[in-house]
Amino acid sequence: MKSDPVPQPSPSRSSVMSPAQQTHNQSLGEGAAPFLVSKEISDELTVCLTKCISGEKSKAILKRFPLQFEDESFTVRPPKLDGFMQRRAKDKNVLKSVNSAEEILIVVQHKECDIAPPLVDLYARVSTLEEGDQVEAAKDSVRSALRQWARAWLQITKQRRRAVVDLVEPSFEFLLAGHDSFAAGAEAREKLFTKNLSNQC
Repeated sequence: MKSDPVPQPSPSRSSVMSPAQQTHNQSLGEGAAPFLVSKEISDELTVCLTKCISGEKSKAILKRFPLQFEDESFTVRPPKLDGFMQRRAKDKNVLKSVNSAEEILIVVQHKECDIAPPLVDLYARVSTLEEGDQVEAAKDSVRSALRQWARAWLQITKQRRRAVVDLVEPSFEFLLAGHDSFAAGAEAREKLFTKNLSNQC
């Protein structure tokens, strides 16, 4: 006698992913399929990557994204060369060379400054939205973009430190790799070397 097939339980509501959850998984899950980028966006990126916008257009973009930080001391600008390192450079008669090396890299870092306002503006706006899978996916995307930007920013800072040390005091080079050589927080954001390094010199 043939038995009737055993009925299979229907998927529960919790086990069925909504389109929003699928978007969330695509954006956040490790090893997930990449999110499909349209050809229109690829074409737009091609133009951006091959035709540099003018300085005027760049300034116009920045004016559209003015930032006001709750922490009024916070700014996004290249850290300044510390006074103690300037004095050493002057004593060794290499201050002019230091300023020349600094000028080249600071120009690059200022250009990187221009990337931050639209990203920070977007992150601040997305962070005010109600929680949800798509919102969390958007937060993760822009947060990751900010981290990648910050990584590039820090690389320029490290290049500046190395350039100054090579000119002023090559024997300090081993200190550049130390995790505790530089102060953390606002001082590290504002000063190129910070008091931590001056205390070790």
